[in-house]
Order: sequence, then C-alpha cells, then structure tokens
Amino acid sequence: RAAEDRQLVFMSQVTNVPPHIAIRQAQREAARMGAIAAENFEKAIDCFFDYSPEKVEDVEEREETVNILNHAIQDAMVKLQALKLTPENLRKISAITIAVTDMERISDHAENIIEYATRMKNKKTKLSKKAAKELKDMAENSMEEVELALEIFTSENYESLPKIEKLEAKVDKQEKQLINHHVERLMDNKCEPIAGVIFSDMVTDLERCADHAINIAYALKDH
Repeated sequence: RAAEDRQLVFMSQVTNVPPHIAIRQAQREAARMGAIAAENFEKAIDCFFDYSPEKVEDVEEREETVNILNHAIQDAMVKLQALKLTPENLRKISAITIAVTDMERISDHAENIIEYATRMKNKKTKLSKKAAKELKDMAENSMEEVELALEIFTSENYESLPKIEKLEAKVDKQEKQLINHHVERLMDNKCEPIAGVIFSDMVTDLERCADHAINIAYALKDH
C-alpha cells in the first residue's frame, strides 16, 4: 500500500496537458497528500492517548510517504512553472506550493507527537486525568480544523470559513487556558516534570497544526 501511496497519481503528465488542467491536477495531488498528512496527525494523537509500538511505526511510515510526495509534488510544480502561464495560473501554482508545505508540516507535528508518546512510555510517566482530558479536547478541535481546511482547499467552497475561524479561536483559547492550568499544577507540585514538559510541547504542536489548517483553508481564495 505504501509504495502505491508514494507515487504521484494526478500529476504524472504535467507538461502534456493544458495549463488549467495541470493546475487542477496539482490541486488534487496536494489534497491527496494533505489527506495522508491529516490521517497521520489523527493516528499520532490516537497513539499519544493509547500507545503501541505498531502505531508508532505506522505514523513513521506515513510521515515518510508524506515527505516523498512533498518532494515529488514540488518537483512537478517547478515543471509547471516552465509552461506559458497566465498571472492567475501562476498565482494558483504558488498558492498550492505553499499549501503543500503547510500540509507537510502537519505530518511533522504527527512525528513529534509519537516521540512524546514514546518518551512517556519509556519513562513510565503519565499525565493526570485532568491534563489528559484537556489535551484530548484541544486535539479534537485541532483535528476537526485540519479536516475542514482540507475540505475547503479541495472544494474551494468558502462557506465554511466562519466555522474554521470559530475553531481556530477555540484552539487559541485552549492553548492559553491549558498553559495556565499547567503552570498552576507545577506550582502545586501536582505534575511530574517529564509529563509537564510533554504536556506543554503537545499544546504547542496542536496549536501549530491549527495554524497550518487556517493557511490551507485560505490558500486558494482570491484575496
């Protein structure tokens, strides 16, 4: 399955098709990679709350797939830019290229998250029930935002932008609240040091993924 996933599906013939079709194919290829990155983010979060070595391996393999696709798409985009393109088409290519980078970053965060999960397992440390619940809630919002962003990127239907903005505001608020709660737990000595560091790192990763999601959602919108 992985080998098939690592081939370009839509952009195999960039220079033999009219530019507007080539760009549509690029968009579909990017969306496909984005879906794999989003799945990786979801699987990494699952592994964080329910650890297994198989899940870690699964995420690492998918991260490798995303990296390979990222390079292949970027190379194909360079070929696209060599065609005779209208300014509007050039703008779109540039927007897709930037969105692909945001998608790739989401999968990088997935890799960070499984590293935290592994560290907690190895150090036999656990988050408190309250801390775990807070992280879970934030993770769900962040994941929903990533999914929604990809839908918007794929369909170029911008009616869901208010919804994604609402989610983004929620995630930002959670980030502040969770860090405050974390500091309170430290002051009360209610927090194991390693678990505490991982908790705040995890909050940062979830918030960054939400930021990438917003970028992806707005990537192709005419400003």
